[in-house]
Order: sequence, then structure tokens, then C-alpha cells
Amino acid sequence: MPYPVRTVGRANLPPVKEQEHGMAIKALNDRKKLSNDFNEANDAFIDEVLSALQSDKIPLDLARAYLAHPVAMMHTDGAQAVADYLDRMLAQRPDIDWTPGD
Repeated sequence: MPYPVRTVGRANLPPVKEQEHGMAIKALNDRKKLSNDFNEANDAFIDEVLSALQSDKIPLDLARAYLAHPVAMMHTDGAQAVADYLDRMLAQRPDIDWTPGD
């Protein structure tokens, strides 16, 4: 016996008002801007780590750890925690303290 197919008609949804549509576009644009800002900060962080590695400020294993840390942090603490971490690290420019620890 086949499973019954459930359909949800558009008639059950409230009409979309022009103002709500504008709000949705603004929210989407805000999200894109936040995503772009996050990506720029992430790229800047990667550049700083690679620069520190190339100038022998940090060894290869520490560079790997710094590059992996935001990825691990994203899975455990979320995007905002990573953004805050990137902000804290990049705020130290031009002399970032690469010493491991808090």
C-alpha cells in the first residue's frame, strides 16, 4: 500500500506584503555583507599566519594549528566565536603575539 502524499497548498500561507519582501531582501543583503566581512577577516588571518610562517616567527606545526583552530572552533562554538577570535587576533596587528595559550 503506497504512503499517502501530503501536499501543502499556497492557500494556507498568508499573503506576502511588499514591506515584508523588502525586509527579506534587506536581511539577505545584511547576511551577505556579514558573510563577506567574515570571509575578509578569515583571509586576513590566513595571510597573517602564512606571513608569520614565512618570516620564521612561528614553526610549521604552530602555523597548522592556527589555521585549523578556526575550523574546529566553528564546529564547537559557532561562527560568532570564530569572528570574535579573528577580531582579537587581527586587532594585534602589526605585531601579533603568536605564543600558544590564552
